[in-house]
Amino acid sequence: MDIKKPLYKNQGIHVLATIFTIDKGNVKVLLIKRKNNPFKGSWGLVGGAVYNNETLDTAMRREIFEKISLKDLNIYKANIFDRVNRSPIYRMLCISYIGIVDSKKVAINKITDKTTDADWFDIHEVSNLAYDGDEILKENLEVLKEKILKTAILKNF
Repeated sequence: MDIKKPLYKNQGIHVLATIFTIDKGNVKVLLIKRKNNPFKGSWGLVGGAVYNNETLDTAMRREIFEKISLKDLNIYKANIFDRVNRSPIYRMLCISYIGIVDSKKVAINKITDKTTDADWFDIHEVSNLAYDGDEILKENLEVLKEKILKTAILKNF
């Protein structure tokens, strides 16, 4: 691999979590409002860029803590999103995760260095998320359904 080739430059990796809860029989997803560009002021999934010195899982746990102050969340790799233009800055692959928590048992930090708000939204009322968040939410909802049928993912409820 010749790393000096232009086609290797300006690439990165995102990790994004679709964190679900169930509230009064409705499935909800945790969203953050972005403080920075791109997509400043938009709602999006929890996550961000992977540092060169960390694994994907470490990056996802760090981003969850930085954005909403949750620790020890059970997360599961879900999908890869590789559309060439998914980020307006440069090529960003996305490794998505799912997690499920009892929203009544956790405290979400709503304002951080990179967010201006965080809240739970009914999955049927979500649209126009930052990046390709709508597509990721839709795909990860299918992963959640499969995990509910085949694993003990709901054991915390």
